[in-house]
Amino acid sequence: MQSGDDTREGHRPEVRASCRSDKPHSDSGASALPYRASVAVVRRVQLACVVVLLGSAFPCPTFAQPAEYSVKAAYLFNFINFTEWPPSAFADTAAPLGVCIAGPDPFGATLDEAFRGEAVLQHPLRVQRVAESDSFVACHVLFVPASVRDPTSVLKRIKNRPVLTVGESDAFWRAGGMIRLAIDGRTVRFDANARAAEAAGLRLSARLMQVARFTT
Repeated sequence: MQSGDDTREGHRPEVRASCRSDKPHSDSGASALPYRASVAVVRRVQLACVVVLLGSAFPCPTFAQPAEYSVKAAYLFNFINFTEWPPSAFADTAAPLGVCIAGPDPFGATLDEAFRGEAVLQHPLRVQRVAESDSFVACHVLFVPASVRDPTSVLKRIKNRPVLTVGESDAFWRAGGMIRLAIDGRTVRFDANARAAEAAGLRLSARLMQVARFTT
């Protein structure tokens, strides 16, 4: 699968989402802050979320439930668009792209609603909930919530496999996670570890790296 700097329908977007909250920030990501945003809102630049478009377009699915995790779902969708998988990661050119959530699911129905009917370069997105002890064989993306107590053991199960890992906690980041979502002040930001991605046979787009908070 080739995504890299090119995204669906020829768009080449870069995006940073900024969402305000009146509550103190939390780096854990475990509790939803009172964001007033949906991916549809992110697309239209409305309500309390401000999206800075650093390119021509921001490809997003649409859904209605406003929450912190709506914004994080928008990010997740774009991370997929800005990641290049090796062809060997898929059984064929139309095989599903598995988006897995390890352990307790903080998104609720958000990802199902957001990703329903969506595809990236002909690979339909398939959301799955998996146990922390799973082998993750059907996963191309693995989201590790802040509630996972031992992200190191989760990441060890997919070491050197072409699985894009996205998480929320400091422990996830220290364990070698590829992309960490964090609440920075009143803004959802992300850090990116291109070296970890490359070690697994993935490539994170240079455009994605340019808008990350921290990179390595």
